[in-house]
Amino acid sequence: MGSAVITARAAATFDPVGRSVATARAFVRDTLQGWGYTDVVDDAVVLTSELVTNAVVHAGTAADVLCLRTEDGVRVEVADQYPEREVPLQSSGLDFGSPDREGGRGLLLCAALASRWGVEYTPTRKHVWFQLDLPERPVGIRSASPVLPTALLPVAEQRVRVAVVQTDASGSIASWNEDASFLFGYSAEKVDGRPFSDFVAWPHTPGTNTGIADALRLSRWEGSYGIRGSDGRVIPAYASHLRVRDAAGEPSTVCLLVRDYERAVLQTPVRAPVSDASAENRGRDPFEIGLGEHRYSGYR
Repeated sequence: MGSAVITARAAATFDPVGRSVATARAFVRDTLQGWGYTDVVDDAVVLTSELVTNAVVHAGTAADVLCLRTEDGVRVEVADQYPEREVPLQSSGLDFGSPDREGGRGLLLCAALASRWGVEYTPTRKHVWFQLDLPERPVGIRSASPVLPTALLPVAEQRVRVAVVQTDASGSIASWNEDASFLFGYSAEKVDGRPFSDFVAWPHTPGTNTGIADALRLSRWEGSYGIRGSDGRVIPAYASHLRVRDAAGEPSTVCLLVRDYERAVLQTPVRAPVSDASAENRGRDPFEIGLGEHRYSGYR
């Protein structure tokens, strides 16, 4: 990345099996979201998917994925143990293939999406890398959606309640606001110092095996689960977690929760599905389809 200072790194190795491609996508997505680099997540996931496919499916070797963060962007490297594999060049007359093909398009996509990319060889390994620069944005502007007719807006109560729950390094409740008391029925005095897991019915997010203790330790997490209310009912909630640290370096997790049907208040917008998505998967991000139980399980 030239003279740019690397401020964080994350690495994982994926076995040469087909399901590793989905797990590698989840690894890169979670890493970049945890770094707050949501602007480049989608492109990074697309490129990682193609390059890991080349390594584990076509080259037939394990794939080492390395994410490097700088203040200006991110570099992702995918390495395999098949250095003899030739890389087609534009001047060679070889066909890169159509961008709409399901495989064999990794380098074409790198050329189309990446700020910079390249291939490096050693006697035993090949590294394909790409760099994505963060877009320049005016201060305070992150994302926007078009104006919609009132009838198409998501439904919410007249007053939207946003519970703010903060847990300490051990996962115990350190802060519980008035909206949390309204939604779940407990006063702050009743929950102060108790493990948040005592109040969580888990899991309510289909296809995940991440428990609440694991979710609270992640740098960022978003999804659905249930809160056991004071009357014994399980209240479906949508939550967004952010891991922070105070001036002394002590970590804690801030959790924002709303009623599950009001999830639009917190939910990060997802990409539109590809046009050829199957009927049963229509409406879901194509790169999240099939993660389910494989999510996180391939990290080493």
